Amino acid sequence: MQIDHKHSFAHDEAKARARALAEYLQNRHGMQVTWSGDDSFRMQGKYMVVSVDVNVQVAPDAVHVTGKDPGMLWRSQAKAYIQRKLDRYMDPAQPLDSLLRA
Repeated sequence: MQIDHKHSFAHDEAKARARALAEYLQNRHGMQVTWSGDDSFRMQGKYMVVSVDVNVQVAPDAVHVTGKDPGMLWRSQAKAYIQRKLDRYMDPAQPLDSLLRA
């Protein structure tokens, strides 16, 4: 599975937003988040019945998500969920301090 989500933020702002998203997924869904540097992390766990194992890399112009394909039955739902979260957390109309973390 691969998702490339463009953003228009300064790199530090994009990293802060990715960190907020990681905190949300960890607190809300019990995902295990392991950071490797300040601009990439690995996320593992389950959301409902779907196993999640992805790497997230924040680049200066995009957020790149790559990971294990959850299988044909769950692929579209998993991608749609991740895309919705990226749409929200990388939306310039959403102030950073308004993004959920729990």
